[in-house]
Amino acid sequence: AVRWYRQAAELGDADATRLLGLCYENGVGVEQDLDEAVCLYRQAAELGNADAMCNLGQYYADGFGFNPDYNPKEAAKWLRKAARLGVDEANEILAEIQYYLDDEDDEDAFPDEPENQDEIVRKLQIAAELSDADATRNLADSYENGDDEKDPVEAVRRYRQAAKLGDVDAMRRLGVCYAKGIGVIRAPGQAVDWFQQAAELGDANALYNLGVCYYNGVGVEKDPVEAVRRFRQAAAKGDANGAYAQTAYALGFACQFGLGVEKSPREAAYWYREAAAFGDVEATLNLAACYENGFGVERNLAEAVRWLRQAAELGSVEARRRLEELELD
Repeated sequence: AVRWYRQAAELGDADATRLLGLCYENGVGVEQDLDEAVCLYRQAAELGNADAMCNLGQYYADGFGFNPDYNPKEAAKWLRKAARLGVDEANEILAEIQYYLDDEDDEDAFPDEPENQDEIVRKLQIAAELSDADATRNLADSYENGDDEKDPVEAVRRYRQAAKLGDVDAMRRLGVCYAKGIGVIRAPGQAVDWFQQAAELGDANALYNLGVCYYNGVGVEKDPVEAVRRFRQAAAKGDANGAYAQTAYALGFACQFGLGVEKSPREAAYWYREAAAFGDVEATLNLAACYENGFGVERNLAEAVRWLRQAAELGSVEARRRLEELELD
């Protein structure tokens, strides 16, 4: 694998350059060389690879565990870029830096100067022209959601390029574009086709989106049973792509009202609890109602109040109203 990564990296492939860096970082197929790993991560990052930006930021944040070049300011610079391009792990590392640094270092690590978005887009364009799927999708995302002038039509074009290169996130995003009419004429049938392609590659969010389409009859014939089947497939993947909370809520709702599945108060309460654990406001409110009314669980007003308070902390006006009513009672 190292041989192929090296050949592709020499041709300017950002993904291969990053993967070669991983090999050097972990001593896989080559002698471990952290300096070479960092050099390769920087090359890939400068070609627009978001994951390499995260790797580079992590290096400066903790030096891969031994802190030879600890530099919070440099770490924050690369992690911010990665976070803006959709790398969730970058946000987590940024949060850790903020937590562990003292105030003076924290201010130095997180200056208020805006990032040069034009430079980021330029580098992504270079990488995209080299058929880098990750960079092409990130470029599409910058056209759809960037801080500067947006270009949804160009976003769709780039998503399609990345999808043809096998990028599952781009397939799903194309589905969303067709479902909502972003950069293209709204076409629910094509949205379903793209969601299906991403779902076949195991994308949890795409499976959830397919479930929503079947539940509402968008782009396909309405089929609550198929909707629930898709929701269960998505839920089985756990918190992959952050789809678990919304999927668990959908299953709880279906089980509560018997939509596409036999009514099951116990299973409804189970799924609401799963979604509530991930901060879903509606699920938290519904779980409180389950405890208040003994629906699927033993009636327990103390538990109802606990979940109502959690829902209130998440911003639910209904939860605050119910808490006031329970206190009056």
